[in-house]
Amino acid sequence: MCYRKYVGNNPGTSLTVHARLDNRSPHVVNFLDIVKRYARKSPVGR
Repeated sequence: MCYRKYVGNNPGTSLTVHARLDNRSPHVVNFLDIVKRYARKSPVGR
């Protein structure tokens, strides 16, 4: 995965993440931790 800064007008995007909470795969757990960290920083919905 690569994160790049968005340059220009961004009208907004939406992203939904679905995962079973009982899936303890290290890859899934790490991904969900990252998603939670960035979602909390998002100004959307505040």
